[in-house]
Amino acid sequence: MTKATKSILWYLKESRTDVQFHLAALRGDCDRLRQLLDTGKVHIDSRDRIEQGTICQQDGTTPLILSAAMGHTECVRELLAQGADPACCRTTGTNALFFAAQGGFLDIARLLLDAGADIDAPSTDGGTPLFVACQCGHLPVVEELLRRGADVNACMKVVVHIVIFVG
Repeated sequence: MTKATKSILWYLKESRTDVQFHLAALRGDCDRLRQLLDTGKVHIDSRDRIEQGTICQQDGTTPLILSAAMGHTECVRELLAQGADPACCRTTGTNALFFAAQGGFLDIARLLLDAGADIDAPSTDGGTPLFVACQCGHLPVVEELLRRGADVNACMKVVVHIVIFVG
């Protein structure tokens, strides 16, 4: 087995420690995040899985996505500092920036953009961070995304109409 294959298998594995890692991110417990990362037993971008009967599928939610969605700025900062990939997305195509925009978490959106998050990354249904920020009425996030070059015509043409309505 190659080193790359081992890395992929580790990445896909969900252990008790992975579950604790995801819970720490969800709860905003930065000390616990650091403690778990220091053990070397979790991958910074480990992904959640969902089980439906005998079928186990990856949901794709990472600790960074959870922290961003819940508005835990310090956890997002720590995860990025430790190497979390802002490009990781769920099976729906949604990433940490999408959830920060949806929640109106401007500081988190800025951190993610500074770390290289794709400003126009679409979900599987075509929604972008700009679209969801408009949809949820988060004008400061909309303004920041536009200032940083978000494409108002990316994927969903409806964005232009929402921007005009919100603005």
